[in-house]
Amino acid sequence: MYSESFFPNIKEKIDAMQLLRSDPDFHESCYEKRIKKGEVLTRKIINNNLFFIEAGVMKFSYAKDQAFIFQHFLEPTEFLRLTEYEAELPMEYRYEAITDIVGWVIDFPFFERVLAKEDPHNFILMQHFLRTRKKIFPSFYSS
Repeated sequence: MYSESFFPNIKEKIDAMQLLRSDPDFHESCYEKRIKKGEVLTRKIINNNLFFIEAGVMKFSYAKDQAFIFQHFLEPTEFLRLTEYEAELPMEYRYEAITDIVGWVIDFPFFERVLAKEDPHNFILMQHFLRTRKKIFPSFYSS
C-alpha cells in the first residue's frame, strides 16, 4: 500500500535541532534554558513554546484523582510536548527534572516554519509521535 520510505525509521533519529540551528533566525527564536534537578514544568509554565532536551532526563506525569501518575521518561533529543497533540494530554500534567537539564526553548511558529521548509514529509513529527506512542503503550510494542 505504501512504499517503505513513506514512514520514517523509528530507530534512526533525525536531528531536529540541527535543522533548526541551520536557520538564520535560530538565535532570535530559540534560547538555551537550564533546569535544576527537581524543578517542575507545568502547562502554564511551558505556555506555547516547545522545549527540546539536549542533556538530562525528565519525568512526565499526569493528574488523576488528586495524585500525579508517572507515565514515562523523556531523554536527550526529545521534545517535552508538541501542540499538535496538546488536546490529547490530560488537563493537568507536569514534567519533573530527574537530573539537571540543558535544553532549548523554541518559538513554535519558528519551529513550524523551519519544518515546513526542511521536513515537508513530516518525518520528524512522525518519529516523535511514534516514539511517544511506544512509551505510552509499551506492552503493545514489546515483542
